[in-house]
Amino acid sequence: MMKEYYCQYTEQVRKKRKAWHDGKLKYSTLNNRFTLYSLEDGQKAVSSACVTSSKYVERFLSPSGFNADEHRIFNKFIVIITEMIGGKQEDAFQNEKDTLTEHTSHKALVPIGKNRETKTHFDSGKSLLSLKINKPFKPPTKLLSETQAVNRPSIRGQPKQMKEVEKRGKIRKITHHPIHL
Repeated sequence: MMKEYYCQYTEQVRKKRKAWHDGKLKYSTLNNRFTLYSLEDGQKAVSSACVTSSKYVERFLSPSGFNADEHRIFNKFIVIITEMIGGKQEDAFQNEKDTLTEHTSHKALVPIGKNRETKTHFDSGKSLLSLKINKPFKPPTKLLSETQAVNRPSIRGQPKQMKEVEKRGKIRKITHHPIHL
């Protein structure tokens, strides 16, 4: 069953002076879902929320709180319910059963060995949309022979050898002559 209410709502939750908008609040008794519609934008759905506690649902929909209590049904909005418009009786379960019986289809029987699924590069599942599973870390392999080690430059294995640099250089001997003025 769907119940409809006229309401006023605002998204200015923390302000002292709020700008209120006219709206319509629909409540579905099947799944305890509240849906807020804006009357100014041509009944555009503004927000929707499920309330699981029956105590809160009774508090929101009690006629004694109409035009008086501010309710925080939705996270972004404060709602004041003004009056009840009416309620529609919907046989949702009947509608679901009817649609299920109308849309059932029989799968064609395929002989075994034909029409098998082709294996793709996605091994994590049957669907191409499933995530690829990461493989565990594979440690590096050790070298088996010393001939491979000779050809391979070893950076960490051997200490660097420095060349001895000649500290003596050729020094010219300059003779000093006194300056005569």
